[in-house]
This record gives sequence, structure tokens and C-alpha cells, in this order.
Amino acid sequence: MERHPTTVEAILTGGHEIGRHSWRHEDPLGHSDDREAGLFGRAMEVHRRMTGRAPRGYRAPVYNATPRIIDRLIAEGFLYDSSLMADDMPYLLRTPAGELIELPPHWGADDWPPFARFEEIGHLMPVRAPSDGLRPFFEEYEAMRAAGGFWMAVLHPFLTGRLARWAVMERWLEGVLETGEAWFAPLEDIAAHAAAHRDRLRVDEIDEAAP
Repeated sequence: MERHPTTVEAILTGGHEIGRHSWRHEDPLGHSDDREAGLFGRAMEVHRRMTGRAPRGYRAPVYNATPRIIDRLIAEGFLYDSSLMADDMPYLLRTPAGELIELPPHWGADDWPPFARFEEIGHLMPVRAPSDGLRPFFEEYEAMRAAGGFWMAVLHPFLTGRLARWAVMERWLEGVLETGEAWFAPLEDIAAHAAAHRDRLRVDEIDEAAP
């Protein structure tokens, strides 16, 4: 954020949400929780200073959220996490520290596997047409639309944002929006909607985090 202040300003001016995604994409499983807490605090300070508010949502690098991270989010007043993949639909995380909405991601709607080298898991991207790489996103969406479910794309500007790939994604998005069959909204709004109906959400109990 500090390196690209005009981008931050443009995102906020456009009415979009900015969530937290670590300090510099450090894998939480690659260091101690004390170090994670320090990095978390640095990122929060920058976020508040540059946006004028605390973030409401968080996604762990490589989706590696820990029980201590979930408790930290609750303590900091976060509304939702989006790191865990235990369901197709939003659900409720409950710990001794409190509750948090989980908006579950899925690798099938993440552009890292089809378009990037993924050294963390030894994945080497094969060269493929943009339409081939994005087809899983579209099929995931159609299944969720038919079920009245939750679909969330995880897109990176240096991956799907490449010209040929974005042309395919943009054309598809425009067609979907024209139908008016789905609600597209910031994750904060979706999480707030889920929280307003928390009595209908599945609950995942997380045991007390180890000290």
C-alpha cells in the first residue's frame, strides 16, 4: 500500500473494499506466532493510516490461517476471514474468543493454479489459453448460481489482469451482470448479510489456541 498510494486512493474512490492480506505475503506457518503478531500490527497501522479505517476482512497468505490468527482477528474487531475451505457456503467460526464469519475461498476459483508458478507447492504453470485457465471459474459460478450459493473469484492483477486473460473475464462478467441473476458485492457486505442470518449458518468450533 505504501508503495502504491495512488492505487489505494483509486480503489477507495471507486467505492471498493480493501482487506488485509499480511505485511508482505509471509506464510504464517513459516515463522512463530510472535513474529506473525508483529507483522500483523505493522500492516494494521499502515491500513488505518492510509484508508482512515480498520479493515473488516482478512485472507491469510497461501490460505494458511491458524487458530491464533483467527483469535487475533476477533480481538481486532474483524467481521470476516476468507482463508478456510471447509464449505461451499459462508459459515460461522466460533472460538473461546468469539465469532467470525468465514467466506470460504476455493482453488477452483483462484487464478494462481492456472496462471502462475506456485513454488510453495511445487506447481509449475503449463502454458494455456486464457479461456482454458478461466473455464473453471465460470463452471464454479454456474453451479453456485443454480444452487443459490456463494461464488468468489480470487484474481491477481499480474495474472488474470494480463490483457488477453482480462478480455475473456471482462466479456464473461458483463454477460453475467446483464442477466441480473446474482448479487455482486464487496465481501464486507456479503459477510454482513451472512452475519445478519447467523442463525442459519453452519458453525465450526475452533478449540482454544495453544499459547
